[in-house]
Amino acid sequence: MVSKPLKLNSLNYKLSKAIGLVVLNEFWSLFSLTKNSTRRLTSGDDWKSYMLYFYGYRIDRNCAKCPKTTAIVNKIPGMKTAVFSILSPKMHIPNHRGPYKGVLRYHLGLVIPEPANKCRIRVGDLVRHWKPGESMILDDTINHEVWNECDSPRAILFIDFMRELPWPVSWLNGVLFMTMRQSLFIKNVINKLKIQ
Repeated sequence: MVSKPLKLNSLNYKLSKAIGLVVLNEFWSLFSLTKNSTRRLTSGDDWKSYMLYFYGYRIDRNCAKCPKTTAIVNKIPGMKTAVFSILSPKMHIPNHRGPYKGVLRYHLGLVIPEPANKCRIRVGDLVRHWKPGESMILDDTINHEVWNECDSPRAILFIDFMRELPWPVSWLNGVLFMTMRQSLFIKNVINKLKIQ
């Protein structure tokens, strides 16, 4: 599932182009910090992230460097993860799936190289292109892959937020999320982020 504009009642909040510019300005102030402050997701420097929140854990040092972005993402109901994602030129992220269906993923385009058809995401059978200041929502558990075949990096802000579900499924989703949040894997990631 991929949707073009952000139109979810559960968010009750739109990240507009003006807010996108605030986020983008803070992102640019971090760009020189990414080598030291970024968690690498692939070998080398091909795909990096600068985490503000991860599974509900706040990364204080990173949030302090992005106070306006942090204030914005804190207003999103059910926000659990907020990350600047930087994808190097000529990079392909192969097919993969997220681990947990209880959240949806929001992408806000920040720095999107041209041409658009060379910087894209495939989710299931759908292919979409990011645009600066525009958003899309996807189900991260659907098989997806990403390409940046351009000559400059792509940067987005992605946010995971809890799915809006009826009671008692919403309660069960919250319990499962809290259980996963306490896993050794998540705690190890958080500990590494705090000492970087």
